[in-house]
Amino acid sequence: MQEPLVSRLRRRWPDVTFWFAFCVLAIAISVRNVRKNYKKDQVAMQDTSSYFDVSDFECFYRGALRMRRGELMYYPNYGTRKEEMYTALPPFQQLLLVPLTYLRPWHAEIVYSIVSWALLAFTLLLAGRLVNRVRGSPVSPWVTRGAFLLLIPFVALVGRYNQTGFFLVFPIVLGLLLLPRRAMLGGAVLALPAALKLLPIVVLPWLLWKRAWRASIGFVLCLIATTAAFYVYQGPELANREIRAYVEKLKLDRGFEDYNERYQGMPNMIRATITPKYESTLNSKAQEMNWDGVRNFLPSKFLTEHSNIVILLACGIIALGCALATRRRWPDTDRRRLAEIGLVLVAMLLISPHTWKHYYWYAFPAVLFVLLEATERKKWAYVALAGIVVLMTLPHRSGMPYLWMYFHVFHSMVWGLIVVWACLVYHLARQRAAVAETGGPELPVTVARTRDTRRDDDARMVQ
Repeated sequence: MQEPLVSRLRRRWPDVTFWFAFCVLAIAISVRNVRKNYKKDQVAMQDTSSYFDVSDFECFYRGALRMRRGELMYYPNYGTRKEEMYTALPPFQQLLLVPLTYLRPWHAEIVYSIVSWALLAFTLLLAGRLVNRVRGSPVSPWVTRGAFLLLIPFVALVGRYNQTGFFLVFPIVLGLLLLPRRAMLGGAVLALPAALKLLPIVVLPWLLWKRAWRASIGFVLCLIATTAAFYVYQGPELANREIRAYVEKLKLDRGFEDYNERYQGMPNMIRATITPKYESTLNSKAQEMNWDGVRNFLPSKFLTEHSNIVILLACGIIALGCALATRRRWPDTDRRRLAEIGLVLVAMLLISPHTWKHYYWYAFPAVLFVLLEATERKKWAYVALAGIVVLMTLPHRSGMPYLWMYFHVFHSMVWGLIVVWACLVYHLARQRAAVAETGGPELPVTVARTRDTRRDDDARMVQ
């Protein structure tokens, strides 16, 4: 007998409510962006020979337009007094945006926004399949949605600036699903974020460290293919000029050398901590409210003069912790891979000198794993979850209208990532130690207290 409609709606109302709210958020943010774009002169925005004040997406759009017209896109200086914000996207992602340049800018932004939010929705659905396979039994969809909601402030920032975060996390989740049975294809999919944004190249050292040779080959072949596509479209001469200009742009970016309050990575936190004086010229909301945007808790002229060494040592500790926690001597499971790639991405956010707040969406795999382990009553996961909520989710103007500034100058978001990194390193290293002592196959340490400890039949070494 068919279930009555009322009963079905009553049973599914939480799912319907979540996706309805998701659509409302996507539409509200997209309409805001498109309205701002629509108010601008659409013809002038397509004139790449003159300066134009642009938003992030408009800067991507004009970069792709320059590529289509055979112009240099990374240094659009045409003798004007003020140079516009030029695109910082790698050449391949600009190539993918070229078809949008046949539309008016505001039409292009509509299409871009729809694709972005659709990818985010697919990411949540794929993540649900992934955690089911990790657990070996059905998991509540609210585990995935909970990880999404914990990072909702950063999701809103990605949407507000129409940035590329949704394009990067989707292939990471998809690649994790493909790795066990199709290692080379999974490695190729994991390479897409590195082709679209340089930072996720850190996934390749992880694959090599794990001796995942087939996945590593797929990763490298994907990078070669995406670079070749750019060269074919642009032609060798212009493509070489673009690559040289992009590399030069990266060299000139002083994010690793100068303190910038807007960056939320460990290098800038360290500079803020050891600087011998307050920086009074920072352009930030905190500065506008008579907050310095920086607190020098350990002011030292000596440390400031050697700040690069201090930062390199701190980054070395982060990398060493990842290496020790992801040692390559035992077979891998889906659970292990999710934890390790989450750790790698958290380390990437900490080490990068250019970690903007909206980059924190890349921590989704790590938060997903923490929440999954918290549902299994793992104490370490409770500590990590508390760090995420208190130091990353809440400290925003929308969540703490008056207290956010205190969190801001303490660089709480960076500390939140450090808590997650430390908890993951502790958990993964503890598992390795337990396996080394028993000499048996790798299983969760709490095997006596949970029924979800059997290894997946298809989970084997990715090679």
